[in-house]
Amino acid sequence: MSIHQDVIDTVLSVRPDLHQLIENFSKCFDVTWARDMRLHGTEITAFFIRPKRYVAEMFGIEREILLIFHPYSTLQARILHIASQILAEPPAQGRVEPLLFVLVSRTKNIEQSVNKLLADNSAQRLIIPFEFNEAQSATADIVYRFQKYLFSRDLFDFAQPIKSDVYYFGRQSFTLTILDSIKRGDNIGVFGLRKAGKTSLVFRVKRIIEGDGTGFLCYFDLEDQDLYQMRWWSLLEHIARGLPKVNVKEAFTEENASRRFRDALTRSHKANPKQKIIIALDEIEHISPGLRMRAHWDNDFIELWKTLRAIQNDNRHVSFLICGVNGTVIETPTYKGHDNPVFSMAQKRYVTTFSVEEIGIMVRTLGRFMGLVFEDKCFQYLKDMYGGHPLITRQACSLVNSSLSEANKRPFTITVEYLKKTESERHQKLNTYARYV
Repeated sequence: MSIHQDVIDTVLSVRPDLHQLIENFSKCFDVTWARDMRLHGTEITAFFIRPKRYVAEMFGIEREILLIFHPYSTLQARILHIASQILAEPPAQGRVEPLLFVLVSRTKNIEQSVNKLLADNSAQRLIIPFEFNEAQSATADIVYRFQKYLFSRDLFDFAQPIKSDVYYFGRQSFTLTILDSIKRGDNIGVFGLRKAGKTSLVFRVKRIIEGDGTGFLCYFDLEDQDLYQMRWWSLLEHIARGLPKVNVKEAFTEENASRRFRDALTRSHKANPKQKIIIALDEIEHISPGLRMRAHWDNDFIELWKTLRAIQNDNRHVSFLICGVNGTVIETPTYKGHDNPVFSMAQKRYVTTFSVEEIGIMVRTLGRFMGLVFEDKCFQYLKDMYGGHPLITRQACSLVNSSLSEANKRPFTITVEYLKKTESERHQKLNTYARYV
């Protein structure tokens, strides 16, 4: 099978303009499904294409791939949302590769447009771009274009928090544990090594609870200088302004902050009576006594949390998710003779490192799109050497990728012997990350 009869009957029979395009792709892919669609105000045609055996082996692609025909002269960011919607719903869900899609567009200089789009959306999936005229040309080299975009991009070199499920790996059971606690209304303290994935975990929880409609997660990064310089009542005002469906007009003062925050919570709850509110405070050390960035937090921390704790007693739909490196913030019973309001207020959870299996899933998934085939024995080596720390493991694999020369034809098999042979130079370059962690 090269072109399924259903594709001919549903789309190609009424779209002669796409015949040659699909014929060209059918030389190296089976075309299994197609539909004309209107999504996000945009008319597109979607196809599923299954790599023929030699293409599958070359790129390590085991599932079908989404191909989108975009008939417009200008490419906009909504194409990312269109692809995400198609991939998240039947019949694509579980059937089509979620990490990439092919985009054929009438937009001139489509490669430059896609590169700009991805520069502004670095956590998005891979896009293999084609201009419509070149893709339907008899000389179109489709496999070369896949090589260009898959083998040239370093998917391991990603140091920022993960804000998309596309690149989120590991800790499924840990995530479910946090979700269960949050849905019960518990306060949670999540602690762990730097760059171990705490913030990525928070964003994952946010996507889940907002996706299923059970609540809103309001995220605040206390590493932001604008926040840790605030006094406690100003920070409370900032949090209130981040609550869902609340328009805070009045300024908060030390005298009225508690009352006005209660009022903001009440208005938010009335607008969303069936949904919980989770207030996530990341990098809590920046406002914790003794660790704080500004001296006033030695006292303001007590005032802030006394206020929040009292408010929560009357607003059980609100809970707190505290994240940081140092768990002493909820382990210390008193600060300078004053009771610590956060002591025993939150359940303490430590972010686990990746298991060998989780390392294997992450490294194998990302590596195969780069033309890297890691032997199974490599995953135990990576676990033993880098302790299951996700960032250091990814950076190590990024350095493995960059150690290969153009003479190393891809797909290239990475063995334990190769990892050991190149580890000295790799570890010198990893030293900065290791010290930071």
